[in-house]
Amino acid sequence: MLNIVICDDDNEMCLNLKKSLIQNIEFEFKLHIFHDYDLNFHEYILYNNIPSIYIFDIELNNTNVDGYGIAKKVRKAKSYSDEIIFLSSYTSGIINTYKYKIKPIDFIEKSSYCYLDVISAVNEAKLRIDARALENDSGALLINEGKDTYRIKYKNIICIEKIKNCKKVEITVVKANDNLDKNIYTTYKAIEKIYEELDDRFSQISRGVIINKKFVKKVSSNGQVVMANGNIFMTSVKKTKELKDEL
Repeated sequence: MLNIVICDDDNEMCLNLKKSLIQNIEFEFKLHIFHDYDLNFHEYILYNNIPSIYIFDIELNNTNVDGYGIAKKVRKAKSYSDEIIFLSSYTSGIINTYKYKIKPIDFIEKSSYCYLDVISAVNEAKLRIDARALENDSGALLINEGKDTYRIKYKNIICIEKIKNCKKVEITVVKANDNLDKNIYTTYKAIEKIYEELDDRFSQISRGVIINKKFVKKVSSNGQVVMANGNIFMTSVKKTKELKDEL
């Protein structure tokens, strides 16, 4: 989940942005609205750890700092890990200066028609944040298969399944990634131990099956879980509800 942060002293503008975001943004987000650079906003910038998309009114009516000044504080605290969108009526020359210093997603002129531009910029910001997360995603599972040891990145694991009537566990992966030479790896590592090592993108849907929620294609009300590679598993009513809530 991402945070979307609006900072504008125009209450009507904030309400219209909120309405437009709720109606048009398809990904899950939590909205924070500030009308001033107060202590709460200062602490949010310093201590928030959730990826954020900031929408700043560059002409914010504040005694000490405007939207550009707040954007500089964000960049100082978070470097370029969060994304920034500016709202203003400034000329293109000034816009180019701000783009060079802050590297925002966009600089949008305020008008009654600007909301679709904001939605487009927010979606672009989401894509950039996701791309960075994928690039920086270094979590991996170490397994032994025979005499060989493999390091399989979490992001490439589709599912993990205990083979029936056997102590072996099969790990199904995305072959095109990680320079892996096959789709399925086997190990004698206990599935319970494997699950303890994984992060929260994974869910153990039965005693013998772990799935990567990123690769879930469909969860049916009858407990059927269809994965992106075509694998189909069954799970409990309780787990079905949990998966639907998490996806």
